[in-house]
Amino acid sequence: MSLNVKLIAAGIALAGAAAAAVVLGGQKKDGGEKPAPAKKEAKKPAAGGAVKAPVVDDPNGEGSLNLTVRMKAPGLGEKFMANIVIENVAGASLNRTLFVAPGSQKGNVKDGTCTAKLGDGEEMIVAGIPNYTDFSVECVPVEVAEYSFSYDLQKGTMSDDTVVTVTATKL
Repeated sequence: MSLNVKLIAAGIALAGAAAAAVVLGGQKKDGGEKPAPAKKEAKKPAAGGAVKAPVVDDPNGEGSLNLTVRMKAPGLGEKFMANIVIENVAGASLNRTLFVAPGSQKGNVKDGTCTAKLGDGEEMIVAGIPNYTDFSVECVPVEVAEYSFSYDLQKGTMSDDTVVTVTATKL
């Protein structure tokens, strides 16, 4: 190898080493500051007590509908029990029907019923309901108090995803 080729190779190696400065103690070896690490964005909680519906597959083609119960209790700091009954599933199984609600409330709806505590602006989602299944929603206070409840739809038969809004008022 000629002297010129050796000098060029050594120069390239030195330039590469200088370009790849080692970061030690918060500073580059060449005296410059290391760049600040990128900040991770904090995960924001869902607004208004919203929960994400569980994903339920539909291997038998029975339908996989969602029933959402939304609680409105303006000005009330109370929690209310939302009770859902699912029945007349036309021979379909509820083994894959799940529910989720705020505060890690979740479970399977094998027996056709589920219950969760909901406050103002919170919701409960029941997922994996077979097509043409009957449902009913009933809310009661957690604490002994006099409240009335109004439902935009208290009972029905599922043929599509359904949302039930319950409004609580103090008597």
